[in-house]
This record gives sequence, C-alpha cells and structure tokens, in this order.
Amino acid sequence: MRRTSRIYLKDLNPGKTLLLIAFIHLYVRVLSYFIEIFWSEKDSSDDLADKTRTSRARSRFNITARLAQCAAKQAKETVKSQHKRENPRMPKVHNKTVSLDSRFFRVEKFAQNGFDMCLILCSGLPSIIVPFNWTKHTNKFRARGWTLGSSIRIGLNEKGVWVDLIFEKLRPELRTEGKVIGVDRGFNKPIVTSDGQVIGSDLKDTIKQQGKRKKTSHHYIKTELFHRLKQLKLDGVKTIVLEDLRNIKRGKRGTFPRRLNRFLSFWLTARVVSWLEQRCEELGIRIVYVSA
Repeated sequence: MRRTSRIYLKDLNPGKTLLLIAFIHLYVRVLSYFIEIFWSEKDSSDDLADKTRTSRARSRFNITARLAQCAAKQAKETVKSQHKRENPRMPKVHNKTVSLDSRFFRVEKFAQNGFDMCLILCSGLPSIIVPFNWTKHTNKFRARGWTLGSSIRIGLNEKGVWVDLIFEKLRPELRTEGKVIGVDRGFNKPIVTSDGQVIGSDLKDTIKQQGKRKKTSHHYIKTELFHRLKQLKLDGVKTIVLEDLRNIKRGKRGTFPRRLNRFLSFWLTARVVSWLEQRCEELGIRIVYVSA
C-alpha cells in the first residue's frame, strides 16, 4: 500500500526556493519534449528510452543522462495512460510535478534550526539540502507503522513549492469471515449502507443554505463530509458492494438541470470512493462493483 503526504516548503530560504523553481520548470520542458517524441512515434511501450533520445535531451537541456532517463520514463507513462482512453489526445503538461526515485535524493535527520528532517538532492538536481518538519498528516502515518518509500515528488503550484513524501506498508490479507454490506450513494444522503448506517444526511440543508457554488462552500462541505465518513463502522465486514457510477452521465449532456449538477458536485463522488477504497485496503475488506 502507498499513501502520499504533501509538505509545503514555506520555511525554505529564498535562494534554495528559486533553485527548485528553476529546476521544476526545466524538468517540465524536458517532460514535454519526450511526450511529443513518444506521441508522434506512437511509442507507449514499457521499454526504457534508448540512448540516442536521452543523449539529445542531455545536449539540448544540459541535464544528466540519469535525469533524462527519469523524465523519459515519466513521459512514457503519461502517453501510455492517454492511449487507454476512448478518444486519446496528445497529453499536455499542466501540473508542474517531478517524480524522483531514490537515486536522486536521501532523507536524513536534520536537528538544526528547529527542523526534523531534510532532503539531500543529487544526481542532476540542484545540490542543496531541503529541511522540513513532520506534519500532523505525516505523523499519522508514522504512528500507524507506515515507512517512507523509495520515491518522492517535488512540485510547484499557486501555494508554492511542495514535496510529496510517499509512505508504504504491507497490505493485510483480505478478510475471509464477516458480513457483506451494500453501499448506496444517493441525492439526499451521500452514503447509506444496507445495515442501516446513514452518513452526511444533515449536510443537504447546509448546502442549500450556502447557496451558490463557491470555493468556501465546497471546502466546508468537503471537510464536514470526510469527518462523517470516518464514522462509518466496518467492524465485522468482509465485503462491500458498491454501485459503479463511473461514466454514469456519459452521453447525457444537458439531461440534468444545472441546479441538480451543482448540488451533486458537493458530494465529491470520486473522492468519496477513493477514500473508501483506501480505507478498505487498509482493513482487508474487498470491494465489489455492480451496475448502478
């Protein structure tokens, strides 16, 4: 099992921050370069990029061979995922994200200036030490026996530079004893189970009071909804039967009123399913999808 915890590098000094930002922009250009090559050549294989391609990237962007191979691998994964779609199009890099394996960094203790840990970057990345502190979210994983994995992500968004620490833990065996429950996702109530549990039914009135679809309203409802999801009782459950709502609205554009669409957007259907999948994975509960 793998889980991600994001840490914003707010306490990083301006010089190191500028170095990381410049590197992220460079990496995005390299990634876009490889995506265009693999897309034009219809190459979505799992093979590593050949030396000719990486050598061209090295000379063009003045990067190391190892970093060129890393970007090429990420580009191939992006192209491959797009080819799986019904109407594939050449992907464009919108998110400024760098995926790195253990060859490019080390995580060590850093008992200086009040910091807990640090990232030591190497192998074609800016040769800097990036100190950081454990957060409430990272401590949650550490307390439950999760360990740091062999890869990280570094990125940039409107909030600043961040690093994603990836935690790993062995997946438990699936439960062989227990009951089977059905989970229904409805209009008035986000979650209703066949054993009588109702999650988030009180939020409908709150959404109506909030009115228009605003970021503050969505953030509040999202926070409250996930607080309630944690109250879902799964003791003695071995299997959850869940309706498959993926692509439920495909080909039905204009069928649903705008007001209904806005209301349903508060229920965060995909996020709720993702949370439920992760929770069941940690508990050894099987999820079975059935037609809606």
